[in-house]
Amino acid sequence: MLPPKRPEPPRTAPAWQNDQPINLPQEVESPKLSKREQEALENFQKLADATPRKSTGSAARVRKMLTNPESVKDAVILAEILGPRRIR
Repeated sequence: MLPPKRPEPPRTAPAWQNDQPINLPQEVESPKLSKREQEALENFQKLADATPRKSTGSAARVRKMLTNPESVKDAVILAEILGPRRIR
């Protein structure tokens, strides 16, 4: 035996035919910044406008990495395993 049919929902007109007003986006008030927040924002914008620092050369990075004796030992072992550097 089949279950009874469900009643159909009432048909409504498409949204473009309704006489109801369209909900337009409302204007949003910007939050007020405190004095400290305003100063922080100005400092952040100054940092963003500043020229980027020059990166340190590869020799300086290598020197910094090899300050630890263990790192020097690892580097020597790797150099022996990998051999001389190949230039493309």
